[in-house]
Amino acid sequence: MFSAANVFRSAARQPRWLNASPAAVIAPRRTIISTPEPESLSDVSDILRSSANAQGTANESSESGTPTPVNPEDAVPPLITGHERFKGFRTNKFVRPNQLSRNDRTATRRPVKPPLLGPSAKESRELDIFYQLNIDPLHECQNSSLMSHFVTEMGRIMPRAQTKLTWKNQRKLGKAIRRAKMMGVIPILSKRPLDLLQR
Repeated sequence: MFSAANVFRSAARQPRWLNASPAAVIAPRRTIISTPEPESLSDVSDILRSSANAQGTANESSESGTPTPVNPEDAVPPLITGHERFKGFRTNKFVRPNQLSRNDRTATRRPVKPPLLGPSAKESRELDIFYQLNIDPLHECQNSSLMSHFVTEMGRIMPRAQTKLTWKNQRKLGKAIRRAKMMGVIPILSKRPLDLLQR
């Protein structure tokens, strides 16, 4: 079927290398030779960083007459550089040796959920200011500075998990806040700015 002579004849009839310029033939070879085989992730990050630096300096020199220096950390995002940015190191903070391991530094910790119902009855009796001082929150409905401490920025009543009050005083405090809103003592949809009165 196909002999070696036929292959050489067809190649001689269609000389592809004669039509193309020498630069076009050599260019793919140069790109193959100029980019070395990356052996590790750090080699890949070095290649990407150098190409980003070269591209960034070429763009800046073409836009303005003087080239500006490029910070390599800004040129390549941290995911491409191959290393994570470690958090949690502060001045005068002691670090145990096991905290320096990669698994410990890169582990994502599950955030601690705040309790939904608040403290127990015994804890709330110790933390509740109204209970300790024997004050009825309903009698304090006209005290706008006290009521605004138990209201969020959007004007909602804080839950018992945040106020740490007893169940009874939480109900009375909610009633006192609603009463103060209806009387116009505190705003309905926002928190009263306390720092304006102190100035």
